Amino acid sequence: MRTHETPQDKCPGCGYDFDRASGANTDSPPAEGDISICMRCAAVLVFDEDLRLSVFPEEDVKLLHPEDRAAIEAVRDAIRRMP
Repeated sequence: MRTHETPQDKCPGCGYDFDRASGANTDSPPAEGDISICMRCAAVLVFDEDLRLSVFPEEDVKLLHPEDRAAIEAVRDAIRRMP
């Protein structure tokens, strides 16, 4: 897993400041359409063409491949258990 710099941004869900992203199963930098998860509130987010994040609607999460949904939920559960 490699961490990449991204434009300074805030989570649209909780306002958490960030300027980096790491892939769960890739060393590639984030790209438009890639999904991310806020490390503070566990919101599911999606990168736009400028690498800015917006909320990825829960109804769209339900449309993802079952393996992708399971991976997202595993990360969200781990974040929620962090102190």
